[in-house]
Amino acid sequence: YDAASRQHISDPFFLAIVGSLAAALTDLGYEMLLSRVDAEKLDSAGAAFDAGRVVGVIIIGQWRHHDQLNGLAARQVPLVVWGAEMPQQLYCTVGGDNHGGGYQATRHLVMGGRRRILFLGNPDLPEVRWRYRGYLDALKEARIEPDPRWLLRVPFEEAAARRSLDQAYREGLSFDGVVACSDLLALQAVAAVRATGRRVPEDVSGTGYDDAPLAAWSDPPLTTAHQPVDEAGRLIVEALLAQLEGQPPQSRTMPVQLVVRKSTLGCWRAAPGAECPACNRYQAYHPVWYTPGGSDEVCGLWRSPVRCVCNGAHRHRHHTRCPAGRLALQCGRGPAAHGAAGRPGPAPVDRFPG
Repeated sequence: YDAASRQHISDPFFLAIVGSLAAALTDLGYEMLLSRVDAEKLDSAGAAFDAGRVVGVIIIGQWRHHDQLNGLAARQVPLVVWGAEMPQQLYCTVGGDNHGGGYQATRHLVMGGRRRILFLGNPDLPEVRWRYRGYLDALKEARIEPDPRWLLRVPFEEAAARRSLDQAYREGLSFDGVVACSDLLALQAVAAVRATGRRVPEDVSGTGYDDAPLAAWSDPPLTTAHQPVDEAGRLIVEALLAQLEGQPPQSRTMPVQLVVRKSTLGCWRAAPGAECPACNRYQAYHPVWYTPGGSDEVCGLWRSPVRCVCNGAHRHRHHTRCPAGRLALQCGRGPAAHGAAGRPGPAPVDRFPG
């Protein structure tokens, strides 16, 4: 337990990975002794090994104590740490691709038209640091200059994101996207945004991290970077047993995949120059709408700056749609939105007008 980060063992990610470890160890005939260790006194993690009560040690999280973990490894304690690989590391780590996860989440929002994206998390922590670097790389790729105020250094405490975002609103900080370093932080961000009367994802889109079970059942379901927890438990146990057999520590980094759900659904408005993955046309002002789970792509022109093909006098806020792969505009509001006289109709075009 790290007092500064305030991430408790009741955190959904901790519970998930502990369950994965228990299953992997039980399958191999081992028992698991679960102990809460103060991150400021990581040396005590080796006490059970020194006393002969355990054959190896698994630690969930590096926190800010790289040197202490190196000290445990130097004492020849069989050790595997869930976390990010670090320079001059003596101990074995197994973890997700944190840079890739931060990059994917941020790029997803950027390609959805978001330009003022907050980052919730403390880069002093190794895993968060790599997620932040991925976030910065995605912004750089999109030629977006990050505002220093977009970094909100919040711990993993549940209410931290809410307090930080409330403060940001009071200070007049404008944003349209949030990349959070855990699902709990992302859900608190959703609550903070809604408390101001803004909508998610229409006004502000948000992503989480871990893909805890609650992410799929939240309101709205949360787009999040999925960490392969089930595989992680098996790899951690394999790495520990390899050390017990005399093999040198070998760290592993697992791929992370972005799971797209409704906390970003409907925000896809491709940046100028981007190509629609559904119809490969309409390169400017062009969104791609995704169904839950991100499996089906539907091409949809959004906020047309010209008069609608149905000749309705509504500009900018007017939705038009085209079937994927076809070059035809069609009014997307429907007859009820126009009154009895409104009859939407298709009109062929060579490109998006304007």
